[in-house]
Amino acid sequence: MEVTRRDALAALMAAAAMVGLPRIGHADIPEIVIGNPNCLTGGFGEGGQRSTWGLLIAADEVNRRGGIKSLGGAKLKVIPVDTTSDAPAQAASVTKRLINQNGAVALYGATASAMTLAAQIEAEKSRIPLVTNSYVDALVERGMKYTFKITVKGSRIWNFAFDSVVEIMTAINGAPPKSVVIFMGSDATDQAVARTLPIEAKRLGISIASQVNFQGGLTDPSVLVVPARSNKPDLILFGGFLNDAVSRVPSDKTSPPGQRRPAHRAGWKGHGTAGRPAVAARIPR
Repeated sequence: MEVTRRDALAALMAAAAMVGLPRIGHADIPEIVIGNPNCLTGGFGEGGQRSTWGLLIAADEVNRRGGIKSLGGAKLKVIPVDTTSDAPAQAASVTKRLINQNGAVALYGATASAMTLAAQIEAEKSRIPLVTNSYVDALVERGMKYTFKITVKGSRIWNFAFDSVVEIMTAINGAPPKSVVIFMGSDATDQAVARTLPIEAKRLGISIASQVNFQGGLTDPSVLVVPARSNKPDLILFGGFLNDAVSRVPSDKTSPPGQRRPAHRAGWKGHGTAGRPAVAARIPR
């Protein structure tokens, strides 16, 4: 039988809810509350919204099939709340409210790693299962017992992506790239990746022409254009919020004449970048 990602998410959330149920007992449960602290606004807003939509669809499918049969058909109720993309204190506050006031017995969130790190602490305090699609390595390196991470570590994703791009460039050009410029944003995952990518570059024998860490919500692209233009790297790697990526990878029709460099980004990709030439960045002269 083919199992879709939606089926897998529904099963995972139902299982997580069962883990959290002992705190309230199993008898006469009309509904099971799943808290969804998620970044519905800000730089990761699109990713958070899509994640929430998926959770709502999965819960609806469970309910349409009769709910949790082992609990007398109890229905799943999803309560989404906005953590924002850059306010860990708010993420902790809304997560605590979901647990203490809304009676959530399982949590799913919060897309942006910094928000998930804050929510994780509140979940751990209350012994509530937290299922997350966030990437930052620290989520599974802090000894937390109630976190279920469904993605691999962010550093491993980026290293794999880096290696793959190098293989592609080698196959096309007959030689691997010699230099790379690394641009990483201010979110928790990017900060971790900013520490691991130089190690991977050294292993591959690729020199780092420049590395820039920038604040998310970029308004002045010159902080990235200037290093790329002056160093003329063979490859550009960039992170940051989705809107930052869109602003840095203009379409061929709107780009001024200039140099072209292969560029790569790992992470959320939504309708804002769909159809854009995300594998090559045009750097103005």
